[in-house]
Amino acid sequence: MLFQGLMIVIAVTGGVACGKSSFCEQFRSEGGKSVSYFSCDAEVAELLGGAEIQTAICSLDGAGEVLVRDGYDKEVVRQQAFDEPGFRENLENLLHPIILERSIDFLNNLSNEVRLALVEVPLLYEADFRVPRDLELVDAASRSTQVDRLVRQRGLAPEMAEKIIEAQYPLDKKVEHSDIVVWNDGES
Repeated sequence: MLFQGLMIVIAVTGGVACGKSSFCEQFRSEGGKSVSYFSCDAEVAELLGGAEIQTAICSLDGAGEVLVRDGYDKEVVRQQAFDEPGFRENLENLLHPIILERSIDFLNNLSNEVRLALVEVPLLYEADFRVPRDLELVDAASRSTQVDRLVRQRGLAPEMAEKIIEAQYPLDKKVEHSDIVVWNDGES
């Protein structure tokens, strides 16, 4: 690896609404300067705030007339992504290379004080996200907990919550691939 110093890189993945971000934030806050954290979701949110990416999304094949007519709308994009698999694939092909590059830049620019880097990659297996890593950690929760969190905390309709869960690689398969499993059915 190209990273400075002696450092362990853990790719943190799991199902939607399993508490990956909460886990990483807590670990980072308790680890002080020796732990660093990169969130692919946060990077995607930042990218989606930019007019250039929004325009690119609206022009993707499968985006539908509503996106072009009404401009960029996060909720409409989410609905279209889960209703139209071709659009979701095009969206991922647009965003994933940028996020992968940013994650590698993050790792290459850490200070020598960092001994543990957490890279939260929700679609590690689905996207074959090739971030360099030493270990894979899966943060898991029961399906009922996932649905409850998506509905209660994110305000999604139960049907949309189910679509999002179904679109991901099965959580039990992620657990089989992982080096470490954190079960998180508690409050997060």
